[in-house]
Amino acid sequence: MSSTSINNSGRERSLKKGIIFMLICTLLTAAGQILFKLASNNIKLDILSMITNIPLIFGFILYGSASVFMILAFREGKLSTIFPMISLSFIWVFIIATVFFQEPITISKVIANIIIIMGVFLLGGNS
Repeated sequence: MSSTSINNSGRERSLKKGIIFMLICTLLTAAGQILFKLASNNIKLDILSMITNIPLIFGFILYGSASVFMILAFREGKLSTIFPMISLSFIWVFIIATVFFQEPITISKVIANIIIIMGVFLLGGNS
């Protein structure tokens, strides 16, 4: 086996890890956004209200965790390949909002989500 094929295989494994890390990041980000939505029902602009708002606290924890996975993803792949995947958070939120909050599915939302998915594949497909 040549050193070139070993290097390419190592890069492919690294990119796959980066993609997995970024997918985890987007899921955590979407879950955090849902918790922020739930927290908004009981939020007041005072510190006591904020530090006792459990959905808000867990939303921040999920966002922090997502940031760690994003950093790990950046370590494994090119920024121009990995970062566009962050837009997948919109897809997850669309799905969760439809299921849990009974938000309507409209043709424009479906088309927008398809365009986002196509964009992620187009931007990352050449790597």
